[in-house]
Amino acid sequence: MKLIHLAQADSDTRYYLNIDVATATVIELGMGNRYELLKQSKAEKLTGAQGWHRVLISVGQYNHLRASALVKGSC
Repeated sequence: MKLIHLAQADSDTRYYLNIDVATATVIELGMGNRYELLKQSKAEKLTGAQGWHRVLISVGQYNHLRASALVKGSC
């Protein structure tokens, strides 16, 4: 699992999980600007490169999953 963590969160920050559609595993846990995430998602849908599904989560869920991933050393 890849972890993406930005230094500063603001009101436009969104937290998400990317799940691989074929294997049903979490491939990315991250945070990003909502406008950049929307652009990225639209670009990948247009090129047909999207093999994942993005699930938006709360900051509390993100912090819990991030702490769990760092403790397990899977990042």
